[in-house]
Amino acid sequence: MTSLLDDNTLIQVSSVLHNDNANNGPQNMTDGDPDTAWYSGDDRPYHIMIHFHRQVHIHAITMAFVDNWGAMACMAIIPSVKGWTMRPTKDSTKPQTFVAPDSVKAASLDFLSLIIHKGSGYFENQVAISFLDVIGVEAQPAQPVPQPAE
Repeated sequence: MTSLLDDNTLIQVSSVLHNDNANNGPQNMTDGDPDTAWYSGDDRPYHIMIHFHRQVHIHAITMAFVDNWGAMACMAIIPSVKGWTMRPTKDSTKPQTFVAPDSVKAASLDFLSLIIHKGSGYFENQVAISFLDVIGVEAQPAQPVPQPAE
């Protein structure tokens, strides 16, 4: 298994603090710098949309929250699969890994939506994430079914 985030992955968010994408934008979740983060605006719920541009199987998601600007719960929305709820440890700024249930691992998808309904800690109207990674494998193309000889 490996990171499914690469140069072709597009990450979009529902809002950015003060509309300052350079300092507070979603690219800060994946830049490898623990001193940068995506800081949401005040509108809830908060959405993170990940476009992989290829079919993948997700096995885990790792996130690190900043200064208690965490989440009470984060839900992964995957078409045709029951929702997957992740519950981050409160008051932790260290990366937390959430292992996907088997139904999520089995799904082949090219898009993932994460929804955070409410922040936690000091700033309940915002979320800040300094690290995001999605771990899994590339989906294998479907093999043609052999046809019986005539």
